[in-house]
Amino acid sequence: MLKRLIEVALPLKEVSEQSAREKSIRHGHISTLHIWWARRPLAACRAVVFASLIPDPDDAECPTSFKQLVMDTLGSSQFKPSRPEPSPGAAAPVEVKPLADTPRNRCLEFIKHLVRWENSNEPEYIEPARKLIRAAHKILHPDSPSEMPKVLDPFAGGGAIPLEALRLGCEAHAIDINPVAHLIQLCTLVYPQKFGKPLPPDAPVPGYIRENAELFVGKKSKANGKDLFGDDAVDVAEAEYRRNPLAADVKYWGNWVLEKARAELAEFYPPDPDGSVPIAYLWARTVKCPNPACAATVPLIRQTWLCKRKDRKVAAA
Repeated sequence: MLKRLIEVALPLKEVSEQSAREKSIRHGHISTLHIWWARRPLAACRAVVFASLIPDPDDAECPTSFKQLVMDTLGSSQFKPSRPEPSPGAAAPVEVKPLADTPRNRCLEFIKHLVRWENSNEPEYIEPARKLIRAAHKILHPDSPSEMPKVLDPFAGGGAIPLEALRLGCEAHAIDINPVAHLIQLCTLVYPQKFGKPLPPDAPVPGYIRENAELFVGKKSKANGKDLFGDDAVDVAEAEYRRNPLAADVKYWGNWVLEKARAELAEFYPPDPDGSVPIAYLWARTVKCPNPACAATVPLIRQTWLCKRKDRKVAAA
């Protein structure tokens, strides 16, 4: 039986490094959409989806046409295997030699580039992956009416696996019993494709966009000399709405929610004498001092330090 690439090998070291690196990426990452408790790294999902959908090109049963397609598609010098491997039975110091330039090793070297965050939407890496998956699908499922495979994740959670399947050109299906997870999946997989496309020239623009060409986000806070709520203006002019109605609506209604929340919560976050605005409170049980001359309310906390770094020390007063 023809094995898939993932059954034989995967560049785990590089995939793990890129997965760990994702934790420090905030701008543009779906993890910023909602904090999901079991989110899978996109790098790992992309590697697993790709390696699961193509056969091992070095397998004896793999068609020659696919092996040749791999070498042609991944013919760039950047995909040439370069990692040395120890020679079997070599005495110390271990003698090393380059990896053989085989279709399998080309695919493994390609995956190292494919999983990098900056290459997520680069055609130079995404298109070859789609081309190989399409060809593999015809080999593995010759009777399938579709050009690309269908990927089902029955426990999709935050939607990382179906998102990467979509990125690689597959027809992705996501299921989860948790309604919060389902909403995240809709916002990740469905709405961007359905509403994130440019508006047709003859399509009308909503009145709230025409009447509010520019919105201002929040008020300045002087807490630590920084703006508490972000930059000054969010441009939701008609031209931007036509370019991407979904992005413009997120900006508009996000600002609307922010202003409503600020108005409702303002009484609970009164500004300090210096103009700074508190953004959080610490809760603690309290007791009344038994000394009649004191009668102070004492919080039951283990310590008063809020921050105790070398360059910054803050304590609750």
